[in-house]
Amino acid sequence: MIYKTLGKKNIKASQIGFGCWQLGGNLVVGNNPHGYGTIDKHEATKAIHCSIDKGINFFDTADAYGLGESEITLGQALKKKRNKAIICTKGGKYSDGINEFILDASYKYIISACENSLKRLNTDYIDIYLLHFIPPQNQMNESLDALKKLQKEGKIKEYGISIAHEIDKIPELSKDFTIVEGYYNLLLKDFEKYESFKTNFIAASPLSRGLLSGKKNTSKLDDGDVRNKWGKGQPQYKWYIAQQKKISKFEKLSNETNIPLKILALAYILSNNALVIPGIKTQNQISELLECLNYVPLSIEIMKKIKKI
Repeated sequence: MIYKTLGKKNIKASQIGFGCWQLGGNLVVGNNPHGYGTIDKHEATKAIHCSIDKGINFFDTADAYGLGESEITLGQALKKKRNKAIICTKGGKYSDGINEFILDASYKYIISACENSLKRLNTDYIDIYLLHFIPPQNQMNESLDALKKLQKEGKIKEYGISIAHEIDKIPELSKDFTIVEGYYNLLLKDFEKYESFKTNFIAASPLSRGLLSGKKNTSKLDDGDVRNKWGKGQPQYKWYIAQQKKISKFEKLSNETNIPLKILALAYILSNNALVIPGIKTQNQISELLECLNYVPLSIEIMKKIKKI
């Protein structure tokens, strides 16, 4: 396993982490899908234990995943293995399970959200706590004050921010947040504009929610699977269709190099020194994903070809 240090306290994290969004299970909120389909918690727990045995110590979750179910499942699985795990979770958005998510990065809410995450995770500290979105300017100072208070009290070791969009704000945000998480994969390479991202960057959705692992069929997804948004007539359908040409080119490169597409996708990110957090549901997926370490770093020639696509 490759390890890298994160944050000012030099947290030693496995460069291949365990993404936990899927541990939240199937979820529909406000008539919109927000989950990753059904989950077998027994199998998920075995996968978490297997990951630790294989050297994976970084687990990325959020209180919004399954409305807390992801944190609960992770906390239960790590009950006797807490000292072997680095937990990264997020806060700043909530829902009553009926109405759509509400964003709140106020001082009061961040404090309470973190306290609730600690309870669900069954731990007295969180290694890395991320804001789940960029706060509006009028809440930014409140958010930072809350994070600093939690850090001073020892409830979190490090803090950072998760970015879905607006990556142009990275230079500004880096003044206050050491650790940044964002969508980074073969289809979304915009973060490469910022050299600093390679130091303390967590690459979410490294397989583009399955698109880079050969799972292109969206017709058999559970109602609460967020990938339903790719379906015909849905919000992200045009984006989904537009990616098919790129994916075909990457599949061709995969065949030329004799490197499976999902392995190529992960190896590319690791070769750029970012930490990857693919979603894992079963033990079998772990051994398969770890194969990418055999190709890191990718050759300069392959890296150049990828960057051109």
